[in-house]
Amino acid sequence: NANGGFGYTSGTEWLNIAKTGAGIVSLVSIGANSSNAAVTNAISFLDNNWDAGTYHESPDHKNGNMYAMYSVTKGMRLLDNRTGVTNVGSHNWYEEYRDVLLHDATNGQQANGSWNDYYWVNGATNMGTSFGILVLTQGVVVPPPVAVIDPISSRPPNTSFTVNGSNSYHQDPSRTLVQYLWDFDASNGVDFNNPDATGPTVTNPGYASNGTYTVTLRVKDNSEPPLYDLETATVEISNEANHNPVAVAIPPGNSPSYAGRVGEPILLDGSSSYDPDAPLDSVVAYNWDTNGDGIYGDATTDTVTVVFANEYNGQVGLRVYDSHGDSSSNNAYINIVASRKDIYVESFNTSPYTANGGDNVHFVAVFKSDDASNTNVSNVVVKFYDENPFTTGNQIGGNYIVDLPIGQRDTVDTYITLPTLPNGNRNLYVYLDASQQVNEWNETNNISSSDLNVGSSLTIQGMKFNDVNGNGVRDGFEGAGISGDIEPGLPGWVIVLDGEITTTTDANGNYEFAGVPAGSHTVTEQNQAGWTQTYPVTGSHSISSEVDSTFIGIDFGNRLSCTNVTSEFSASACSTYTLPWEQTVTTSGDYSHTYQKADGCDSVVTAHVTINNSTSSEFSASGCGSYSLPWEQTVTQSGDYSHTYQTVNGCDSVVTAHVTINNSIATEFSATGCNSYTLPWGGEPVTNSGDYTHTYQTVNGCDSVVTAHVTINSGTSSEFNATACDSYSLPWDTTVTSSGDYSHTYQAANGCDSVVTAHITI
Repeated sequence: NANGGFGYTSGTEWLNIAKTGAGIVSLVSIGANSSNAAVTNAISFLDNNWDAGTYHESPDHKNGNMYAMYSVTKGMRLLDNRTGVTNVGSHNWYEEYRDVLLHDATNGQQANGSWNDYYWVNGATNMGTSFGILVLTQGVVVPPPVAVIDPISSRPPNTSFTVNGSNSYHQDPSRTLVQYLWDFDASNGVDFNNPDATGPTVTNPGYASNGTYTVTLRVKDNSEPPLYDLETATVEISNEANHNPVAVAIPPGNSPSYAGRVGEPILLDGSSSYDPDAPLDSVVAYNWDTNGDGIYGDATTDTVTVVFANEYNGQVGLRVYDSHGDSSSNNAYINIVASRKDIYVESFNTSPYTANGGDNVHFVAVFKSDDASNTNVSNVVVKFYDENPFTTGNQIGGNYIVDLPIGQRDTVDTYITLPTLPNGNRNLYVYLDASQQVNEWNETNNISSSDLNVGSSLTIQGMKFNDVNGNGVRDGFEGAGISGDIEPGLPGWVIVLDGEITTTTDANGNYEFAGVPAGSHTVTEQNQAGWTQTYPVTGSHSISSEVDSTFIGIDFGNRLSCTNVTSEFSASACSTYTLPWEQTVTTSGDYSHTYQKADGCDSVVTAHVTINNSTSSEFSASGCGSYSLPWEQTVTQSGDYSHTYQTVNGCDSVVTAHVTINNSIATEFSATGCNSYTLPWGGEPVTNSGDYTHTYQTVNGCDSVVTAHVTINSGTSSEFNATACDSYSLPWDTTVTSSGDYSHTYQAANGCDSVVTAHITI
């Protein structure tokens, strides 16, 4: 009631300490903590009536009401995630209860070790003793979850930014966080029934105005009942201040830690670091602590590789700087492992494809230990999530355990009730070693996903048939005398939905996609070699519906593709060649012709044709009297003579000889000479009369015989003596005045000299 007390069936019926303690227990079970108004009011009721003696027919809890003491004890211990509340007002409830139970002569422990209850259990020693033990036993402290919000630097107005709660953790390694709920502005009330975002890492859309805003995160674990924790962080929105850059030591969405083989490079990638003031500012420098000793400066680039010679499990840190020299304010340290073992998700499937909240979904995940691992691994935790556990995913179902000896497999095969999820396509995830207890060389293969559709669904059915005649229609029976399915279904063909999801036709060629999300979809096929699709002519089917629907007759037709054949031959001819397909060609080249085979396919014949042309040649020749032609024919007349040879390529080679026959000639002449005669053809002069012959070579190569009829005439001489006084006149009209011999040469009638010598005496 208004005073904080609890009754049985109403807020006014028998209010007392026992019922109020039980009321606090009920409030805790629905997530309330000590700051909750109803809890605060109930504790105030207990404080006000702590020493009241009797209240509403209930004896005072410290005067023998063991039931009431246990009720208060349970409520106080369960509060605040079981860390408990020590005081009820000014009363340390445990110390006062302990004093009563151990030291009060009437209501304390009896000599036989028991406690009596004087009210609800009517003195029953066993029940009273049980309550006494429970009140006195401090019990095992149940570690609660711890919500952690990474520091949020100042942001400008109207700028979205990432808020990270992924460093939240559970103090109990056997428990996990299954829910992250966010409120971005506590000033307008925190309502986790309508959170602003869900998931470990979320995007805050930003704030319109300058000011200070409070962000609240509530985490929930998988205890029964669940434990909660709250954390708040403030963000300053300002137009003026430079905002520190944010170091991101591993790309978002990757495994939460680095891993690699011993002795092999591990790539550290800080390139996802950013400056909230972008594009006006940016990250300009990087500084790594690669050995986890807290001292930066081991590397100064956005990416760097590290190698470990032995197995290693430690941390690497990254600090980044903007152009103002401001460094990142966040503590960007992340785990790094160098290992000689690896376990991974080999396969993961869920069914059905479409489900809604409350439906049982079948999860089958197969895990394997790498053959090269050096250690058997056991008690590995497996968890399933409704989305990527590294981003917004929440765990669904419980924890599962697998054992993975070297090279061996283990399987989780289970059904999980699907929580209420938004309609549409999404992925369900499996996370092997979700508690990060196994140091592996590859952490990225510990996660795998399976498609799921939430909401309305479609069913798509059809057939893949052998369209024998290629008409695009499935003809089951054609004509009289045909008593069978001449265009049967084709088994084993892959049908594709939206380019991603596949199914295979059954023995009759039928296929089905069930549980397809409502909306628009495209159905295609994977064609097989040797086949040609005939239906649909567009190559695909398009369907669309926003409500539950079944589509039938989404068929595909294919016919066997033609097996085209090719052949070739070579041929040669002189000048022209007639091809087998009645085409005459006059030039060399490749000529093809396509015949239609009986099965409708092409038969391509190629003729490699060489056209050899006939040749002709000629020459001129001359002979004296006759000429012997090259083809063993002798001619004696000038003229053109032809002969046809057969060439090596079988064509004619016509040779024409232009022949000139030149005849030999004979000439003669007569000549006379005095004493001797020099013939025209040179040599020693002849001194005797006679016929002399000489053969010349004419310009045409024939003989020209010249005969000289030579007459040799001899010269004469005479003399006389004469005496005269003073002078003498010689017969040749010369007068001499002195004695002597005087000669004169006359020309004789035959042309020779006649020498007359006069012996003169004066």
